[in-house]
Amino acid sequence: MGLFALSLIVPTYNAISPRSDQVRATSNCRQIISALKLYAGDHGGAYPDSDPSQPETANDAFRLLVQQDLIQDERIFGCPISPFNGDNNIGTAPDYTEAVAPNENHWMLVAGLNEKSDPGAPIVFENALSTTLPLTWDTANAGKPVRGRTWRGGKIVVGLNDNSVSVIKLSKKPTPVLNLPPGTRILDIETAP
Repeated sequence: MGLFALSLIVPTYNAISPRSDQVRATSNCRQIISALKLYAGDHGGAYPDSDPSQPETANDAFRLLVQQDLIQDERIFGCPISPFNGDNNIGTAPDYTEAVAPNENHWMLVAGLNEKSDPGAPIVFENALSTTLPLTWDTANAGKPVRGRTWRGGKIVVGLNDNSVSVIKLSKKPTPVLNLPPGTRILDIETAP
């Protein structure tokens, strides 16, 4: 009887686990956007990519959120089923030089936006294969811990400037939420061998 009950539970767990991972991913994305909004509130509506230090990567921009004491746990920059997750060793104040180091950030950031930009504009999303527009993801490696992977079913998590977060299904046609205008600057993730 015990083995029979266990055989019923295992398939249920396998179906629930990817969904719970997506819930964690959407939660992390929402926390990042909330921190961006808090940062903007103290910086005339500007997000960290417009800081005078000129962040070149999403990691640089997100590190400013730690330096401003808006985030104390860098693990929100990670994501389940990703090779890019923080160890929560952020270094010491005030520079926190070890925060959001290479391979510790899963999320790309659209540069040039501010809190008054189009509320429906994507601002944070799961790392793509590159920053070249149009952005592309690796559906063949769905659910695997590799750069640019999607979730099963060709889905990615996208956070918008209105603080909403969605799991969207990519299609062969341009996805409207990620149909970024030519010249849009994307801050890439930092990786290291």
